[in-house]
Amino acid sequence: MLLFLNEIVWYENLNSEGEFSSRKILYKDKSGIRKVSARDIDNDRDLDIVATLILESVIVLENLGAMNFSLSDIILLGEGNYTDVVGLYLNDDEYIDLCVPTVHGFFTIINSGLITDVAKENNFHQSEGFTAYKMQVVDMNLDSKEDIVSCWIGGNKLGLYTNMTMPTSSVSYSPEHMDSYVIGNQLHMSTSVEIEKVRVYNSSGQLVLNSDYKEVTNISTLISGIYFYQLIGEKEIYTGQFYVVK
Repeated sequence: MLLFLNEIVWYENLNSEGEFSSRKILYKDKSGIRKVSARDIDNDRDLDIVATLILESVIVLENLGAMNFSLSDIILLGEGNYTDVVGLYLNDDEYIDLCVPTVHGFFTIINSGLITDVAKENNFHQSEGFTAYKMQVVDMNLDSKEDIVSCWIGGNKLGLYTNMTMPTSSVSYSPEHMDSYVIGNQLHMSTSVEIEKVRVYNSSGQLVLNSDYKEVTNISTLISGIYFYQLIGEKEIYTGQFYVVK
């Protein structure tokens, strides 16, 4: 499956020798298509197509089998210039939900499970004024809930959005980014709110440090790489990142 500016096309893999079928156009849009992804939206064990359009919307093409697809839903979001679309589970049902990064933040789309009416709930999550460009989904704090790691154009930042969703509750993220810096083997962090604990995760989502909060934390056991931290208060969790170079 490929994207050609205003077309979504499919070349079927015919064998293991690199032979493909002739081009089949699955969808056209005069305004242009930004991103396309394959997700099983209706949980029927085949892959449907989700695509973001320039005209501030997301479309869902239902897989009918035999390389046939049908436009089943159009989700209007606003806040255009979508740069990606990823699938993740935001609640405790069996349907995969969607996340769409855009200018100044990202949308979460709660999947109703109905292929003709996918969006059960839409939420816009504000960032710090930068354009979210690319997103990855990973359980960073190993709590069986998928979090979002995003890079931003213009801010040279890598953001961690921690999924605070509890079963049957609404979606909530904590997109706060605290300033931090490393001097030698010490991580310096400061905040005006009361913090109780600090947790640090490596780029694979493994917990590598869990301690009471201090403005200066010893990180001599950490190897070179990028790390994400959580500052845990009584009611809030603030997130950020830092680099270790040895």
